[in-house]
Amino acid sequence: MPKYKSHRVQGETLLVDLVDIRRPLGVTLRYTIDPETGVLARSASVRNGDRRAVRVDQIASAVFALPVGDDYRLHYQTGCHAAEWTGKDVAITPGADAAGKPTRFDRPR
Repeated sequence: MPKYKSHRVQGETLLVDLVDIRRPLGVTLRYTIDPETGVLARSASVRNGDRRAVRVDQIASAVFALPVGDDYRLHYQTGCHAAEWTGKDVAITPGADAAGKPTRFDRPR
């Protein structure tokens, strides 16, 4: 269970630090606004303060309503051992997730 630890503002960016109440785990939520478009970006960083390995099965971010546009792109990094920083660049289309597959709302019932 995370709890609030602190926050700080760096220019157009708000950083919120959370800590786990039982383990030495920390999360930093980063919110940055693009002054030109007003689009808000959010990312999360997880830190393990223990010597023991931690398995993260899932980490979620947020959903934001963007201004009307047809040229949005998602830039992110993914990968597994020794290739953790493989860059991806995917067009964002209505009704599709980052991999371009239909969302559960668009799948036939």
